[in-house]
This record gives sequence, C-alpha cells and structure tokens, in this order.
Amino acid sequence: MLGRVAGGLYLRVWVGGGLNDETEHFCDCLRVGAAHSPAISHERSRQTIAMMDQSRTALRLPPLG
Repeated sequence: MLGRVAGGLYLRVWVGGGLNDETEHFCDCLRVGAAHSPAISHERSRQTIAMMDQSRTALRLPPLG
C-alpha cells in the first residue's frame, strides 16, 4: 500500500489487483477536470457496474452502500 497526495486528496493505492488501473484513470480524469473519460464510455461503465452487481448477487454478497 502506498499513499500519495493528488489534487488535495489523499489516495491510498492498493498493490496487487482489483480495479487499480481504472481507479488511476478516474483520478487522472479528475485532475484535468474531465467530465467524461476519453477512453471509457459512460455506457461501458454502466455495463461493468451491472456485471459486478450480477456477480455479487450470484455470490450472495450483501449490496454495497
């Protein structure tokens, strides 16, 4: 785990998997003030979230939030 400060926010970076690349890209978008990712469409993000929700349901994990 590494900590870094970017744009006034403290970010904890987890090494070893997960959505690290996606999180880094999201933070890059925030830093430059982008409202949308030039690489990942909003629809693609919605599809990914739906897939993750379906996986959580199939694994009988509690809902997030």
